[in-house]
Amino acid sequence: MVLGMHRSGTSALMGILHHLGLELGKIMMAPTEGNPKGYFENYRICALNEKIFHAFGATWADAFLLQDGWWEDAALNGIKREAERILDEEFTGEGVFGIKDPRMCVLYPFWRRPLEERADRLVVALPLRNPFEAVRSLCRREGVGERQAQLLCLQHMLYAEFYSRHAQRHFMLFDSLLRDTPAAIEDLTSALRIDWPCSYEEVSERIEAFIDPGMRHHSVDEGDAGQDYPGSRLVECYRLLQKAAGEGGLTDSDLDRLDDLRADFTAVRDAFITPGIRVHLRRGVERAFHEDGEQADPVRFREET
Repeated sequence: MVLGMHRSGTSALMGILHHLGLELGKIMMAPTEGNPKGYFENYRICALNEKIFHAFGATWADAFLLQDGWWEDAALNGIKREAERILDEEFTGEGVFGIKDPRMCVLYPFWRRPLEERADRLVVALPLRNPFEAVRSLCRREGVGERQAQLLCLQHMLYAEFYSRHAQRHFMLFDSLLRDTPAAIEDLTSALRIDWPCSYEEVSERIEAFIDPGMRHHSVDEGDAGQDYPGSRLVECYRLLQKAAGEGGLTDSDLDRLDDLRADFTAVRDAFITPGIRVHLRRGVERAFHEDGEQADPVRFREET
């Protein structure tokens, strides 16, 4: 699995792994103007992930609405069966298969059990990009506010790190992937002990044609973040995860500090998103789907209320 924030290099990495023979499923997200080389995301999995958000009155752009332990909610029982069916229908179960969707950074606990039941080993690659470059790219592409994009980046980075602690995992820098692709992929392959269907040498020309420096649309100095929340916490989180991508890795004190940052984020989230707000949004989404069925638009409902 590839876990990474929107606009953080996940598509570039997954595209390379697909060239190496990684199975991504049958129905893929189509390329768009914002990502002309493709997303390399399974359409049915992405659609189901948004359905999970909708169950709590949320979308990918305000994943803050999910409370800790949300994946045990009884409202997800039917969606869990649907997830199992999608995995069985989309993937052959032979060779190496993978999933990439930035939503997985916060939705990973929902998928962990069905994936572990279907895979010999569950391994995780975590690409890292200067979060302020990802923020600027996200603001431009999706039109979200800068503070909202920073909060999303912080949440996705903190929870991707936390949820993947149980797994064999590998952190890698997006800059390194673009600068020396063969070395970056060799490091990932060695760290995760993956036997790709195709060797890098066999598909190197296709990978070289796929990767280009233009994939990095924005360059931002993280020193411009200032001392305000969440910018200052975003800088600290990114610097800790950069250590994870280095030879020394994360120390126990680093993990403790990441836990502190995550607890801090949770406290801020719960101070602004009260239980009453959660109930209101959730009931509203339930009413929208009751009235309009599968054509319901939870985003429109939230904007109107």
